[in-house]
Amino acid sequence: MLHRITLTCFTALALASVGCGGGTTGTDSGTPGNDTGSTPTDTGTAPTDTGTTPTDTGTTPMDTGVTTDTGVTTDTGVTTDTGVAAPTCAAYCTAITTACTGTNRQYGLSDATENASCMAACAGFGWATGATGDMAGNTLGCHLYHAMAAAGSDANHALHCPHAGPLGGGVCGNSDCADFCAADLHVCSGTYASMDACITACNTWSDSTSATSPQASGGNTLACRTYHLSAAAASGGATLHCPHTGATGGGVCM
Repeated sequence: MLHRITLTCFTALALASVGCGGGTTGTDSGTPGNDTGSTPTDTGTAPTDTGTTPTDTGTTPMDTGVTTDTGVTTDTGVTTDTGVAAPTCAAYCTAITTACTGTNRQYGLSDATENASCMAACAGFGWATGATGDMAGNTLGCHLYHAMAAAGSDANHALHCPHAGPLGGGVCGNSDCADFCAADLHVCSGTYASMDACITACNTWSDSTSATSPQASGGNTLACRTYHLSAAAASGGATLHCPHTGATGGGVCM
């Protein structure tokens, strides 16, 4: 038993001499593996910006103003559509020759000659154009308005045909004599010395205020003279017909 304890102790001492406290067997002569630069210093491998992203050289042109709207095509309103057609002789004569026939006829000596007589008077009497909606005044627009209003019934014919006719029936103008004389001085220059002279003569004719349908080619009447005035307005008609519109009727309206 004693022998076993002695051996164990001897063994323990031997081990202690190695590392159990008998002394440090080796001095640390240096911590191996000092940093020798194996972590490389930044050598500039991340390249410095060399300008490969090009500076704007101005290749995208600046607006020089060449295509600036100069206003040349600005709408001046000249062609503005008002939605209402301007009155024309063709429209007027079509309307009046359709509505005003027979005893209500306003031009010519028959329904067959009415349109030609109307077109001559419309072109030659010197009416202002006016507007299609004119209900009064010595304008083409007024004559057209009443020609259209004359359609539809006998009552419309009787009321509106004189207003649509060459003398205006005291509606499309001032009076029968005033409108006859204005047209006569325009078509037959020289037949009367003046407007006043014409009106003075007109006032002596029996129908000077009631020439509702100028269909007579003879007689000392305003209706006769109005018929010849329309005929005088036609191309080449003045020489023959203007004398018949005068104060003495030129041997025809007498």
